[in-house]
Amino acid sequence: MHIKPEELKLARLFIYLPMARKVMEKDLTKVNAAGFKFSEPYTEMIEGCIERIGKEIYKIKRDLNKIGLKVYAKDRVQGDLFVRYLVKCRGFEQEMAILSEVMKNSVRDIIINYMAFRS
Repeated sequence: MHIKPEELKLARLFIYLPMARKVMEKDLTKVNAAGFKFSEPYTEMIEGCIERIGKEIYKIKRDLNKIGLKVYAKDRVQGDLFVRYLVKCRGFEQEMAILSEVMKNSVRDIIINYMAFRS
């Protein structure tokens, strides 16, 4: 038995979602400083995304706690080419190396999905 693919998917979301939220928070600051004539639609959209991402992070953390999965950042390798993480679950350990470009694209895709989703 090892760490299951769906558990690794949760681990990736645990890594990517806070990054996406941080990007959105920085973008919100920039939109607020830009001085748009009608900034409210933009700020409301971004704030809604940040709120939904926050709720999803809460759910992911709850799910990780239920299954006892922990994610630890290890280090950046070869001048930030990729980042390594250690995933522990049910007594098993697995190293996960994520290319920085893959991480960037995944965070961008998450942001696109949250911006397209309106509730």
